[in-house]
Amino acid sequence: MVNTGDDSTGKTTTMMQPTTLERLLAEGGVRCFAGGLEVEVRRAWIVAGEDRLAYTAIVRLVECCREWHWQSDILPHAGGAPLDSITKSLSGEFVHPIALGSLLRITHQVIDARPRSYRLRFELTTLQPEQLCATLEMVSVFYDPAREAVAEPPPAVVAYLRSHISPAQPADNDNP
Repeated sequence: MVNTGDDSTGKTTTMMQPTTLERLLAEGGVRCFAGGLEVEVRRAWIVAGEDRLAYTAIVRLVECCREWHWQSDILPHAGGAPLDSITKSLSGEFVHPIALGSLLRITHQVIDARPRSYRLRFELTTLQPEQLCATLEMVSVFYDPAREAVAEPPPAVVAYLRSHISPAQPADNDNP
């Protein structure tokens, strides 16, 4: 959490800081599982004067879930090759507010895979009551940090992604 100074109400405001999975895990209360994360929505993540997550906090939590996916699903298949990804696009639909104290499940699904990119869908669902609150889609482009260029990942990464495309969502050949 970072102190951002005074807001227009004269109160000191804070800002959610688990912008990385490592920081989120250090805060505790996170459960990682195959396919996502579960967290309890904390007061520190909510803008002063509000009682629900802002879209910016939702995007930060999705980034933490994307990191978990990268560590648990991509890197084990990369064979030590220098590999990173760049976000090409991000879109979202926010259908229900996510209240303070909610137990939140954030899941990821591969919905398309190409030679140099792939698309993930993230769903944010409260567990009590069970309610879909937001869906975000991200297109990630593979990047070789050593060459500083877009790159094709090792064949095992592409094979893994293609074998894990969600059957509930057919691949869209118009994107990525």
